[in-house]
Amino acid sequence: APSEYFSPTAVQRGGLKLVPLHEHFGCEELSNLAEPIQARMPAPYVVMNAEDARRLGIEEHARVRLTIGNAILDLAATLRVDFPTGTLGVPVGLPGLPPFGSATTCSIGQGG
Repeated sequence: APSEYFSPTAVQRGGLKLVPLHEHFGCEELSNLAEPIQARMPAPYVVMNAEDARRLGIEEHARVRLTIGNAILDLAATLRVDFPTGTLGVPVGLPGLPPFGSATTCSIGQGG
């Protein structure tokens, strides 16, 4: 049976599984202190499946409110048709983003 976090019902409630994304620049805690790396690091963002976003009323590049544990983040949404349904991707190691494990769940909503 599929996990609750991958079901359309969970997506409609905003409960999604968080998966780590690794950026070429900035995801390593010591290298992201170097100015040349900082100049190439992306701003924190969240990636989600385009169909999940449609169900939740989230548009490409819209600001969303992502809750990971006690942390509430305001991030830009990137939508991808090839991203797994029921998941959200967040870069690991970027300044301002909390650490999280592979079993972390979160919620997402329209932000601003």
